[in-house]
Amino acid sequence: MPITKGYRQLVDEAMAEVTTYSVEGSVRRIGPSPEQNKARHRKPAP
Repeated sequence: MPITKGYRQLVDEAMAEVTTYSVEGSVRRIGPSPEQNKARHRKPAP
């Protein structure tokens, strides 16, 4: 099987499909982490 693409072309093609989100964007897309949910819903200590 002949090699028709170099590694650089393969990396460039893969990077063209990658989407990078900021922390704020990620939280908006998937919601807060479970640890944050626990902290928000924890009952205050008496």
